[in-house]
Amino acid sequence: MTMQRTSQTAGQFHSPSEIGRRLDVHAKTVKRLIKSGELRAHLVGGQYRISDDDFAAYVARCRI
Repeated sequence: MTMQRTSQTAGQFHSPSEIGRRLDVHAKTVKRLIKSGELRAHLVGGQYRISDDDFAAYVARCRI
């Protein structure tokens, strides 16, 4: 059986640690943002993963 690719590939998802490095904050801060609903994420195998689109949307909402 072959898997079909969707518009989101594995390369477009990031861990809270990766997002934290991009924002210059701790991974725990990113997890708090996810739990509060401010940053959307997927739960994959018990681990949070953030898509490029969700990250971009969060950054756009933070713009002042």
